[in-house]
Amino acid sequence: MAHELQHTVKTINHYVTTCFGLDDKSISPSVINQVLLSACAYNTYVETISDKADSLYRYIHKSDCSQFTFSYLHFLRQVSKKINLHDKKVVLAFDYTTETFWGDVQGSIVGTESSEKGTGAFKFLTCSQVSGKLHAKIPLISVPAGLGHDKAHLITYCISLIKDYIGDIELILFDREFYVKNVMMTLNHLKLPYLIFVPKKEGMIQDTLSSLYTGEMITTVHKFDVNKHKTVYHDETTMAFLKAIFDAGTGNHFDWCFVTNVREFDVNKMIPTYKCRWRIETGFRVQDEAGLKSKTIEINARYFFFLYEQFLQSIWYVFYKKTYSFKQFIIILHNLMEEGSLLDGSKVH
Repeated sequence: MAHELQHTVKTINHYVTTCFGLDDKSISPSVINQVLLSACAYNTYVETISDKADSLYRYIHKSDCSQFTFSYLHFLRQVSKKINLHDKKVVLAFDYTTETFWGDVQGSIVGTESSEKGTGAFKFLTCSQVSGKLHAKIPLISVPAGLGHDKAHLITYCISLIKDYIGDIELILFDREFYVKNVMMTLNHLKLPYLIFVPKKEGMIQDTLSSLYTGEMITTVHKFDVNKHKTVYHDETTMAFLKAIFDAGTGNHFDWCFVTNVREFDVNKMIPTYKCRWRIETGFRVQDEAGLKSKTIEINARYFFFLYEQFLQSIWYVFYKKTYSFKQFIIILHNLMEEGSLLDGSKVH
């Protein structure tokens, strides 16, 4: 295992090198990783854990977000070959996640309504592989989601980045935040299969659910219009209503409503299929164990830190999940970077 960990150290050094385009005259990538892994291991700020934080920020500011994105994609390509991800059908899930910010809301910071959640947040859109048939339920790519962004454009951009590293897309899962006409029309046009959870608001959806008996499931054709570029586009999808379905996990009955463009989708399988999307939220909770904090308001730096956490998480999930917890894995890497060898108490020996 020690040999594998040494190889992982080389991998994260290479990742940082490609992110910042380092050469022989630049700062050593191991120095940057010492700063980052220290912040992750101790769940603290990069500014307080090391005197090299200024150097780190200098290299981040000199770089472009696209360098971070394609460095991660380079890593994804290697992982895809390792686990044959490009040969397998995948189920994808999209979701937003935020990093809380306290201070003046400006730039790429999204404002929040509740003071308990900070004055603002940095927002990212993540696409993960969540199929239960595959071992690696990893984040495939994340991108910043700025103020007023186009959801449909950002989704298709993410898919365009990863399409060469995954197999055929079996299904894409979305929560209620993505029940948007332009998103559905775009996915229909690209023939990308989706299952979107529909918010059960007052109106047609509530009226339809109220008219059903307990356990009843029906599907209807849902037609909608999209006003775009001074033109009205007509499109349609399938809407499924599921009334008072029993949930064994909670012992309660719930109403569900979905839209999908998959023909002949088995309505009985919609709920268990959709629940696979919750794995992306589990991934976010695991990522929080990295706890890399920063005081900067620059979106470039925030994006690099966010992607670095997911980079570590992906390595752990594919290669070390059965051996260590994610936090253990981070601490072990930190020890290797700091001392150049495994330390007592790292639970490797």
